[in-house]
Order: sequence, then C-alpha cells, then structure tokens
Amino acid sequence: MNEAIIKEIMQGNLKLAKAFNLTANPHSINSETTEYDVVFEYNKMRLLRFKPLAKKGFRTPLLMVYAVINKPYILDLQEDRSVVRKFLEKGFDVYLIDWGSPSDADKFTCLDDYINFYMRYAVDHICKENSCTQISLLGYCIGGYFSTIFSSLYPKRVKNLIIMSAPIDFNVKGGPLHVWTQKDIFDVSRFTEAYGNCTPDILNNGFMLLNPMENTYLKYLGLVEKVDDKDYVDNFFRMEKWNNDGISIPARFFVEWIQDGYQGNKLVKGELMVAGKPVSLKKITMPLLLIVGTSDNLVPPDSTLGLLPHVKSKDTKVFENPSGHIGISVGRKAHKVMWPEVIEWLAKHSEK
Repeated sequence: MNEAIIKEIMQGNLKLAKAFNLTANPHSINSETTEYDVVFEYNKMRLLRFKPLAKKGFRTPLLMVYAVINKPYILDLQEDRSVVRKFLEKGFDVYLIDWGSPSDADKFTCLDDYINFYMRYAVDHICKENSCTQISLLGYCIGGYFSTIFSSLYPKRVKNLIIMSAPIDFNVKGGPLHVWTQKDIFDVSRFTEAYGNCTPDILNNGFMLLNPMENTYLKYLGLVEKVDDKDYVDNFFRMEKWNNDGISIPARFFVEWIQDGYQGNKLVKGELMVAGKPVSLKKITMPLLLIVGTSDNLVPPDSTLGLLPHVKSKDTKVFENPSGHIGISVGRKAHKVMWPEVIEWLAKHSEK
C-alpha cells in the first residue's frame, strides 16, 4: 500500500480516537461569559442585569426574553458571539429573563403567568430601576411569542419591539413541527395527563428528528475532521453543553402552546385570550423589527414574518440571515454583518 495512503489512514485513526476521547471525557466549558447581577426574582424566574461594558448611551433599557425550552445563555454563549455583549458594548442597559427550571410543582404554570406576572413584574422592576415608563423588548423563539403578546396587552410599556425567529403565524409550510403537532396526530392533553411536564429528553428527541443526519452522524464527523482546531472544539462542546441544558415546559402551558398555537393559530386570528382579555395585534403600533434565519427549520421565516399583516406599526424592518434557528444568535456571519445593523436600528429608536 502506498505510504501516503497509510499515513492518511493513521492520521484519520488518531483523529477518530482523539474525538472519541473528547466526547467520552468532554473538557469543562465556560458559559454565561458576561457578568451580571440578579436584580429581581419571582418564583423560579430571575431577572438578570448585565454589568456595563461601555458608557451608558441610551436611557431606554433593553429586556431580552428567550424561550421556556432551553437556558437563555445562548444569547451570551461566548465573548466573540454574544448578543448580550454586542448591545452592552454600544452603551445599552441590558436585562435578560432567566425562567429557571420548572418542577412538577410548576405544572399548572400558564400563559397568563408568563405574561401578566413574570414579564409584567420584570418590566415594572426595570422601569422603576431606571426611572422610565418604557423599555425595548427583544423576544427570541417562544420568548418572541410572549413578547408579541405582552406588547399587545401593554403597548404603552414597550417603546421598541424586536421579534427574532418566533412562531407567530402557525399556518405555514416548511416546518415539521407544524405537521407533527396537528390535532389528528397529537393529543396534547392525553400527553400531559400521562407525562406531566414536557421534559428536555422528549423535546431534544423531537428536535433531533428535524434533521437526524446533521444532528447525529454529520455533527460528529465534523468534530473528527477538525479535532485539532481548538476554537472549533471549544465551540462544539459549548453548543453541546447548551443543547443538553434544557428545561421542562410546564404541562398547562404546553397544552396552551400546542392547542392555541400549532392547532388553533389563535394569535393571528385574533382569537387568543389571556386571563379573559383578548390579544389584539392591532395594538402593536411601536417600531417593529423582525429577524429571521432563512434556513430555520424549527420556526420557518414565514411564521415570524406573518406578524406584519396584523400589526399597525408604521415603522417596520426585516433582517434576514442565512442561518438556522440557533445560528441566528451565535453564527459568525450573523455577528459580523447582521447584529451591528440590528444594534444601529435600535440605537436610532432609543432615547439618549
């Protein structure tokens, strides 16, 4: 056998062995790279206020709201690709809601709790702390669904609204979740009667099936090929840590989420009720920015963009990034090109 071929095989075997050893014994990875203070707590929810990285340049504080599926530090995963740091470096006062980890005792937590208690109390605290009456709101994934509803119910509290890869219009094509959750396929009430809260294991298995080859074989093949690239390896295990750091969705909200969202599409139909009060998207008149990943197979871009026909905002903007659902927040290109433009947009719409 040719010596070059033998050498290539040996190098390949060494890389495979090194990758196997790394996955069996992953090294410690630091997350939550930016320092913060916990300034408010309610039940398991914590409101984080990040320590400034530049002179304060805007009076309007920014609240980030992530989903109730994973931990929110995806927005601050590493220093060079941290959405939080990007805003801090430009002089914004940045807050983030950490929902905590629901237990069986929280299985009756519902949409009303998230909107009228957790979010409203957080906004009240921020406004009190900053002697202001309005905030800017950035909602990501289910956090974008929450932020849209909050802005509809409390429009006077929101100066600017940024919605990022959020499911709003559920009557769209291109998303497997929209097929799997249809009423004749998935009886969510029976599911929660049997299992209670929707656990991270159940969620992760579902997300893995969205793209099984890429989420299993190809992912680890990429690790083998770049096992000697320290930055790549660190990024790989940082994402693995976050992926495996999921939280449960409370049973009652999970039923509401499936029935009112995927199966009923009530928000855009004007049929959604929160604590007996109708949610009207026409109440959204503040400047609105939508961010979508063109390759997002978890929340198809049309689901987020479906908000536009229903609001009354005259000042609207859309940013598209060639990425998936997570790449939009941690992707290299997103941070190099898109996020500076997003920050510039918010700067123009914030009080100095």
